[in-house]
Amino acid sequence: MMKVFVIPTWYPTKHRPLWANWMLPHIELLRENGIESYVLQLGLDDELIPPNTDPWEQPIRFLNDRHLYVPVPDATGQYQRSRFFYGRFLQRYTDRLRDMFNMAVKKWGKPDIFHAHVSLPAGFCAANLGRETGIPVIVQEHYTGFESDARFWWRTGCFVREMGRHVHGFYAVSPGYAKRIEVTGLLKVTGVLPNPIDTELFQPCLRSNLGDSFRIVTTGDMGFNKGTDLLFEALRLLLPKLPWSLTLFGETANRKKYSRWLDDPEFSSRVSLPGKVTQEELVKAYSSSAVYVVSSRIETANVSMLQAMACGIPVVATRCGAPETLIDDSVGLSVEPDNPEALARGILEVARDMGRYNSKELRKFVVEHYCKPVIANKVADAYGKAIVSGAHQA
Repeated sequence: MMKVFVIPTWYPTKHRPLWANWMLPHIELLRENGIESYVLQLGLDDELIPPNTDPWEQPIRFLNDRHLYVPVPDATGQYQRSRFFYGRFLQRYTDRLRDMFNMAVKKWGKPDIFHAHVSLPAGFCAANLGRETGIPVIVQEHYTGFESDARFWWRTGCFVREMGRHVHGFYAVSPGYAKRIEVTGLLKVTGVLPNPIDTELFQPCLRSNLGDSFRIVTTGDMGFNKGTDLLFEALRLLLPKLPWSLTLFGETANRKKYSRWLDDPEFSSRVSLPGKVTQEELVKAYSSSAVYVVSSRIETANVSMLQAMACGIPVVATRCGAPETLIDDSVGLSVEPDNPEALARGILEVARDMGRYNSKELRKFVVEHYCKPVIANKVADAYGKAIVSGAHQA
């Protein structure tokens, strides 16, 4: 049986159980499809580090019989995430990962491969460990800031380029994102490994009465990248044309920035902001909605969009370089990005032609392309190629 050590940059923690919970199906699909997998998690979670202690000397502990954990300080700030400061962080991160690896090998034995999620820090440090141990490494990129790190000479692109020389596979999470990574010139993309969708969890449940409103749902922290302003303006334009209601799940700390819309009684009466909720609550919301909207200015993929489709609703997505490459016109529409008028037209078009979308076919699309067994086959193939490549380089 193949054995893999998974090294995530982000992963849910005790204090933040909903944070990066899209990582969980990545682990589940391995274990459900005969791949022996273990998690080596260096948690970027400062609140777990006691005051007046060395943040790099926290004890490594077993969370369960397949999961090692140690908190480490976050170094993603504006000034720290540069080639002048980040190298020291990566060195210390590698040292901690090495300590964790040694504990893991004593407990579980040596793995056949490392699978890191996100280039920095996990991918870079896994590549260092791979060179030391002779174990092949693949990296799966999810980070929206990858292109910014490449664009400015003082950012961390140099570390990504170095990592690329020592990994045995580098994968993007959507076809559109793969093309954008290639444009940076930092490294060559081996292929696409989409995020898996837990279609056993995300499936249509009993729909509540939709009533007279056209229910729109979306997720993601309110902010510029998610295009919250674009969505709100599109919906303002639709006020006279469509009896819409909106549920937006995610962090609302930036709510004051959107007072232009939310202080309008007519607009705000149609908007619900529940904050962050469990995946079970999302299933209910998706199943009771008419359409899922992606208004983003930039994405690497969009897991929530696919989860909503698995619950039987179509999507309207901006062509922001990734979501539109994961769907086709049988499951929704893609519209011009950064354009509230185009987004409004897309939402209105779907609303006026809802009979075009069959909930069973929408779900079937996700099951056939993104369910865990389908992605597991792709991952197993990536592992096989990396192991062969590593053997040739040995």
